[in-house]
Amino acid sequence: MDQAFIHKVKQTILKHIEDEKFGVNNLASKIGFSKSQIWRKVKASTGKSVNQFIREIRLQKAAKLIKEDQYTASEISFQVGFSSPSYFSKCFHDYFGVTPGEYNTELEKSSLSKKEEESENAVTSGSYSISDKTNRLQQKPASRKKFILRSLLGLLIIALTYHFYTDYKNKTILFKKKPDKKSIAVLPFKDMSQEDRQWFSDGIVDNISSKLAQIKGLTVISRTSSDTYKNSDKKIPRIAKELGVAYILEGSVTIHDNEVKINTKLVNANDKHLWSNEYMVSFDNIFAIQKNVAAHVAEQLQINLTTEEEISLSSFPTKN
Repeated sequence: MDQAFIHKVKQTILKHIEDEKFGVNNLASKIGFSKSQIWRKVKASTGKSVNQFIREIRLQKAAKLIKEDQYTASEISFQVGFSSPSYFSKCFHDYFGVTPGEYNTELEKSSLSKKEEESENAVTSGSYSISDKTNRLQQKPASRKKFILRSLLGLLIIALTYHFYTDYKNKTILFKKKPDKKSIAVLPFKDMSQEDRQWFSDGIVDNISSKLAQIKGLTVISRTSSDTYKNSDKKIPRIAKELGVAYILEGSVTIHDNEVKINTKLVNANDKHLWSNEYMVSFDNIFAIQKNVAAHVAEQLQINLTTEEEISLSSFPTKN
Protein backbone atom coordinates (compact mmCIF):
# COMPACT_ATOMS: atom_id res chain seq x y z
CA MET A 1 0.00 0.00 0.00
CA ASP A 2 2.78 2.46 1.01
CA GLN A 3 4.83 1.66 -2.09
CA ALA A 4 1.85 2.22 -4.37
CA PHE A 5 1.05 5.48 -2.58
CA ILE A 6 4.63 6.80 -2.81
CA HIS A 7 4.81 5.78 -6.47
CA LYS A 8 1.64 7.76 -7.17
CA VAL A 9 2.98 10.75 -5.25
CA LYS A 10 6.30 10.61 -7.14
CA GLN A 11 4.61 10.42 -10.55
CA THR A 12 2.36 13.35 -9.65
CA ILE A 13 5.39 15.45 -8.65
CA LEU A 14 7.24 14.54 -11.86
CA LYS A 15 4.20 15.50 -13.93
CA HIS A 16 4.33 19.03 -12.46
CA ILE A 17 8.09 19.25 -11.87
CA GLU A 18 8.56 22.45 -13.91
CA ASP A 19 6.08 24.30 -11.67
CA GLU A 20 8.18 25.90 -8.91
CA LYS A 21 5.02 26.65 -6.91
CA PHE A 22 3.89 23.01 -6.85
CA GLY A 23 3.77 22.18 -3.15
CA VAL A 24 1.74 20.49 -0.44
CA ASN A 25 -1.58 22.12 -1.39
CA ASN A 26 -1.27 21.17 -5.06
CA LEU A 27 -0.09 17.65 -4.27
CA ALA A 28 -2.93 17.05 -1.83
CA SER A 29 -5.45 18.28 -4.40
CA LYS A 30 -4.06 16.03 -7.17
CA ILE A 31 -3.88 12.94 -4.94
CA GLY A 32 -7.29 13.54 -3.40
CA PHE A 33 -6.12 13.78 0.22
CA SER A 34 -6.19 16.57 2.76
CA LYS A 35 -2.91 18.34 3.58
CA SER A 36 -2.72 16.70 6.99
CA GLN A 37 -3.21 13.24 5.43
CA ILE A 38 -0.44 13.89 2.89
CA TRP A 39 1.92 15.10 5.62
CA ARG A 40 1.31 12.03 7.79
CA LYS A 41 1.46 9.41 5.04
CA VAL A 42 4.60 10.80 3.33
CA LYS A 43 6.32 11.18 6.70
CA ALA A 44 5.37 7.64 7.75
CA SER A 45 6.43 6.11 4.41
CA THR A 46 9.68 8.01 3.78
CA GLY A 47 10.66 9.60 7.08
CA LYS A 48 10.75 12.96 5.27
CA SER A 49 8.53 16.00 5.12
CA VAL A 50 6.49 16.56 1.97
CA ASN A 51 8.57 19.58 0.95
CA GLN A 52 11.82 17.66 1.44
CA PHE A 53 10.46 14.75 -0.60
CA ILE A 54 9.39 17.07 -3.44
CA ARG A 55 12.81 18.75 -3.44
CA GLU A 56 14.63 15.40 -3.63
CA ILE A 57 12.50 14.29 -6.58
CA ARG A 58 13.41 17.54 -8.35
CA LEU A 59 17.13 17.00 -7.69
CA GLN A 60 17.03 13.37 -8.84
CA LYS A 61 15.37 14.48 -12.08
CA ALA A 62 18.05 17.16 -12.47
CA ALA A 63 20.78 14.52 -12.18
CA LYS A 64 19.17 12.53 -14.98
CA LEU A 65 19.05 15.62 -17.20
CA ILE A 66 22.72 16.31 -16.52
CA LYS A 67 23.55 12.77 -17.66
CA GLU A 68 21.76 13.44 -20.94
CA ASP A 69 24.25 16.31 -21.51
CA GLN A 70 21.79 18.39 -23.56
CA TYR A 71 21.21 21.41 -21.28
CA THR A 72 23.17 23.89 -19.19
CA ALA A 73 22.85 23.90 -15.40
CA SER A 74 20.71 27.06 -15.57
CA GLU A 75 18.32 25.48 -18.07
CA ILE A 76 18.03 22.34 -15.95
CA SER A 77 17.32 24.38 -12.81
CA PHE A 78 14.23 25.92 -14.44
CA GLN A 79 13.13 22.56 -15.91
CA VAL A 80 12.95 20.98 -12.44
CA GLY A 81 11.19 23.89 -10.72
CA PHE A 82 13.95 26.11 -9.30
CA SER A 83 13.62 29.83 -10.01
CA SER A 84 17.22 30.59 -9.00
CA PRO A 85 20.26 28.79 -10.56
CA SER A 86 22.42 29.59 -7.51
CA TYR A 87 19.84 28.12 -5.13
CA PHE A 88 19.54 25.07 -7.38
CA SER A 89 23.33 24.63 -7.25
CA LYS A 90 23.26 24.89 -3.44
CA CYS A 91 20.50 22.29 -3.07
CA PHE A 92 22.22 19.99 -5.57
CA HIS A 93 25.49 20.22 -3.63
CA ASP A 94 23.73 19.57 -0.31
CA TYR A 95 22.07 16.44 -1.74
CA PHE A 96 24.81 14.95 -3.95
CA GLY A 97 27.93 16.44 -2.34
CA VAL A 98 29.03 18.11 -5.60
CA THR A 99 27.84 21.02 -7.72
CA PRO A 100 26.02 20.34 -11.03
CA GLY A 101 29.21 21.26 -12.92
CA GLU A 102 31.35 18.91 -10.81
CA TYR A 103 28.76 16.17 -11.23
CA ASN A 104 28.94 16.57 -15.01
CA THR A 105 32.76 16.52 -14.92
CA GLU A 106 32.76 13.27 -12.94
CA LEU A 107 30.44 11.72 -15.51
CA GLU A 108 32.77 12.80 -18.33
CA LYS A 109 35.80 11.40 -16.51
CA SER A 110 33.99 8.11 -16.03
CA SER A 111 33.16 8.05 -19.76
CA LEU A 112 36.79 8.77 -20.72
CA SER A 113 38.04 6.02 -18.42
CA LYS A 114 35.63 3.56 -20.05
CA LYS A 115 36.76 4.60 -23.55
CA GLU A 116 40.41 4.19 -22.54
CA GLU A 117 39.73 0.70 -21.21
CA GLU A 118 37.90 -0.25 -24.42
CA SER A 119 40.83 1.06 -26.49
CA GLU A 120 43.32 -0.99 -24.48
CA ASN A 121 41.15 -4.10 -24.80
CA ALA A 122 40.91 -3.58 -28.55
CA VAL A 123 44.70 -3.29 -28.85
CA THR A 124 45.23 -6.39 -26.70
CA SER A 125 42.71 -8.57 -28.57
CA GLY A 126 44.00 -7.42 -31.94
CA SER A 127 47.63 -8.18 -31.12
CA TYR A 128 46.90 -11.89 -30.83
CA SER A 129 44.58 -12.25 -33.82
CA ILE A 130 46.76 -11.41 -36.82
CA SER A 131 50.52 -12.07 -36.94
CA ASP A 132 51.43 -9.19 -39.26
CA LYS A 133 49.49 -6.74 -37.11
CA THR A 134 51.45 -8.02 -34.13
CA ASN A 135 54.70 -7.30 -35.93
CA ARG A 136 53.60 -3.76 -36.73
CA LEU A 137 52.60 -3.14 -33.11
CA GLN A 138 55.93 -4.47 -31.90
CA GLN A 139 57.77 -2.26 -34.37
CA LYS A 140 55.98 0.96 -33.38
CA PRO A 141 54.70 0.58 -29.76
CA ALA A 142 55.83 4.04 -28.72
CA SER A 143 54.07 5.71 -31.66
CA ARG A 144 50.74 4.03 -30.90
CA LYS A 145 51.00 4.83 -27.22
CA LYS A 146 51.63 8.50 -28.01
CA PHE A 147 48.61 8.53 -30.31
CA ILE A 148 46.34 7.14 -27.57
CA LEU A 149 47.70 9.55 -24.98
CA ARG A 150 47.29 12.52 -27.32
CA SER A 151 43.70 11.48 -28.12
CA LEU A 152 42.81 11.18 -24.45
CA LEU A 153 44.52 14.48 -23.68
CA GLY A 154 42.54 16.15 -26.47
CA LEU A 155 39.27 14.76 -25.12
CA LEU A 156 40.18 15.92 -21.61
CA ILE A 157 40.93 19.44 -22.84
CA ILE A 158 37.61 19.56 -24.68
CA ALA A 159 35.76 18.37 -21.56
CA LEU A 160 37.47 20.92 -19.31
CA THR A 161 36.86 23.73 -21.80
CA TYR A 162 33.16 22.83 -21.97
CA HIS A 163 32.94 22.66 -18.18
CA PHE A 164 34.53 26.06 -17.55
CA TYR A 165 32.56 27.68 -20.37
CA THR A 166 29.27 26.32 -19.00
CA ASP A 167 30.17 27.36 -15.47
CA TYR A 168 31.10 30.86 -16.68
CA LYS A 169 27.88 31.10 -18.70
CA ASN A 170 25.76 30.06 -15.72
CA LYS A 171 27.46 32.57 -13.42
CA THR A 172 27.06 35.32 -16.01
CA ILE A 173 23.33 34.62 -16.28
CA LEU A 174 23.05 34.50 -12.50
CA PHE A 175 24.86 37.79 -11.87
CA LYS A 176 22.83 39.55 -14.54
CA LYS A 177 19.56 38.30 -13.15
CA LYS A 178 17.82 40.72 -10.82
CA PRO A 179 14.96 39.78 -8.51
CA ASP A 180 11.47 40.88 -9.43
CA LYS A 181 10.52 44.11 -7.67
CA LYS A 182 7.43 42.36 -6.28
CA SER A 183 8.81 38.98 -5.22
CA ILE A 184 8.76 37.40 -1.77
CA ALA A 185 9.77 34.27 0.12
CA VAL A 186 8.00 33.16 3.31
CA LEU A 187 10.61 31.55 5.55
CA PRO A 188 9.64 28.78 8.01
CA PHE A 189 8.12 30.31 11.15
CA LYS A 190 9.82 29.42 14.44
CA ASP A 191 7.82 27.32 16.89
CA MET A 192 7.97 29.07 20.28
CA SER A 193 5.44 26.77 22.02
CA GLN A 194 6.36 24.79 25.13
CA GLU A 195 5.51 21.55 23.32
CA ASP A 196 6.71 20.66 19.82
CA ARG A 197 4.17 22.23 17.47
CA GLN A 198 6.42 22.83 14.46
CA TRP A 199 3.93 20.97 12.26
CA PHE A 200 1.34 23.64 13.13
CA SER A 201 3.80 26.47 12.35
CA ASP A 202 4.54 24.83 8.99
CA GLY A 203 0.82 24.73 8.25
CA ILE A 204 0.51 28.46 9.04
CA VAL A 205 3.37 29.27 6.64
CA ASP A 206 1.88 27.05 3.96
CA ASN A 207 -1.48 28.82 4.15
CA ILE A 208 0.07 32.30 4.18
CA SER A 209 2.16 31.38 1.12
CA SER A 210 -0.97 30.12 -0.63
CA LYS A 211 -2.83 33.35 0.13
CA LEU A 212 0.05 35.49 -1.14
CA ALA A 213 0.28 33.39 -4.31
CA GLN A 214 -3.31 34.40 -5.13
CA ILE A 215 -2.23 38.04 -5.52
CA LYS A 216 -1.51 38.95 -9.13
CA GLY A 217 1.71 40.85 -9.66
CA LEU A 218 3.39 39.20 -6.67
CA THR A 219 5.89 36.38 -7.25
CA VAL A 220 5.97 33.93 -4.32
CA ILE A 221 8.81 31.43 -3.96
CA SER A 222 7.59 27.87 -3.39
CA ARG A 223 7.61 26.31 0.05
CA THR A 224 9.88 23.58 -1.29
CA SER A 225 12.60 26.20 -1.81
CA SER A 226 12.07 28.39 1.26
CA ASP A 227 11.75 25.39 3.60
CA THR A 228 15.46 24.68 3.08
CA TYR A 229 16.27 27.67 5.28
CA LYS A 230 14.58 26.25 8.38
CA ASN A 231 16.92 26.86 11.35
CA SER A 232 19.46 28.40 8.98
CA ASP A 233 22.04 30.85 10.37
CA LYS A 234 22.40 32.64 7.04
CA LYS A 235 21.74 36.36 6.94
CA ILE A 236 18.68 37.76 5.16
CA PRO A 237 20.66 39.37 2.28
CA ARG A 238 22.32 36.03 1.50
CA ILE A 239 19.00 34.15 1.57
CA ALA A 240 17.29 36.78 -0.58
CA LYS A 241 20.11 36.61 -3.13
CA GLU A 242 20.05 32.80 -3.31
CA LEU A 243 16.27 32.71 -3.73
CA GLY A 244 16.24 35.70 -6.08
CA VAL A 245 13.61 37.71 -4.17
CA ALA A 246 13.23 41.33 -3.12
CA TYR A 247 11.40 40.69 0.17
CA ILE A 248 11.41 38.16 3.01
CA LEU A 249 8.57 37.40 5.44
CA GLU A 250 9.59 35.68 8.67
CA GLY A 251 7.87 35.05 11.96
CA SER A 252 7.10 32.83 14.93
CA VAL A 253 4.12 30.93 16.36
CA THR A 254 3.30 30.35 20.03
CA ILE A 255 0.44 28.10 21.15
CA HIS A 256 -0.89 28.37 24.71
CA ASP A 257 -4.08 26.59 25.70
CA ASN A 258 -6.63 27.58 23.04
CA GLU A 259 -4.84 30.74 21.93
CA VAL A 260 -2.33 31.26 19.13
CA LYS A 261 0.12 34.16 18.96
CA ILE A 262 1.69 34.87 15.57
CA ASN A 263 4.50 37.38 15.15
CA THR A 264 5.34 38.45 11.60
CA LYS A 265 8.09 40.67 10.17
CA LEU A 266 8.60 41.89 6.60
CA VAL A 267 12.11 42.94 5.50
CA ASN A 268 13.64 43.76 2.15
CA ALA A 269 16.64 42.03 0.56
CA ASN A 270 19.00 44.36 2.44
CA ASP A 271 17.49 43.29 5.80
CA LYS A 272 15.75 46.64 6.25
CA HIS A 273 12.71 46.36 8.52
CA LEU A 274 9.53 47.38 6.69
CA TRP A 275 6.64 46.12 8.79
CA SER A 276 5.82 43.84 11.71
CA ASN A 277 2.72 42.83 13.62
CA GLU A 278 1.57 40.56 16.41
CA TYR A 279 -1.69 38.62 16.16
CA MET A 280 -3.38 36.94 19.13
CA VAL A 281 -6.38 34.77 18.25
CA SER A 282 -8.18 31.60 19.22
CA PHE A 283 -7.97 28.47 17.11
CA ASP A 284 -11.41 29.23 15.69
CA ASN A 285 -10.14 32.42 14.01
CA ILE A 286 -6.76 31.20 12.80
CA PHE A 287 -7.67 31.32 9.10
CA ALA A 288 -8.75 34.96 9.35
CA ILE A 289 -5.29 35.91 10.64
CA GLN A 290 -3.59 34.24 7.69
CA LYS A 291 -5.79 36.28 5.34
CA ASN A 292 -4.91 39.45 7.24
CA VAL A 293 -1.18 38.78 6.99
CA ALA A 294 -1.43 38.41 3.20
CA ALA A 295 -3.48 41.62 2.91
CA HIS A 296 -1.04 43.57 5.12
CA VAL A 297 1.94 42.37 3.06
CA ALA A 298 0.21 43.46 -0.15
CA GLU A 299 -0.45 46.87 1.42
CA GLN A 300 3.21 47.28 2.41
CA LEU A 301 4.32 46.38 -1.11
CA GLN A 302 1.84 48.90 -2.50
CA ILE A 303 -0.18 46.28 -4.36
CA ASN A 304 -3.82 47.20 -4.92
CA LEU A 305 -6.02 44.15 -4.47
CA THR A 306 -8.85 43.58 -6.89
CA THR A 307 -12.33 42.68 -5.67
CA GLU A 308 -11.78 39.09 -6.81
CA GLU A 309 -8.51 38.89 -4.88
CA GLU A 310 -10.10 40.26 -1.72
CA ILE A 311 -12.83 37.63 -1.98
CA SER A 312 -10.25 34.91 -2.63
CA LEU A 313 -8.17 35.95 0.39
CA SER A 314 -11.28 35.91 2.59
CA SER A 315 -12.27 32.38 1.60
CA PHE A 316 -11.59 29.64 4.14
CA PRO A 317 -10.54 26.06 3.29
CA THR A 318 -13.18 23.37 3.65
CA LYS A 319 -12.85 20.85 6.44
CA ASN A 320 -12.14 17.20 5.62
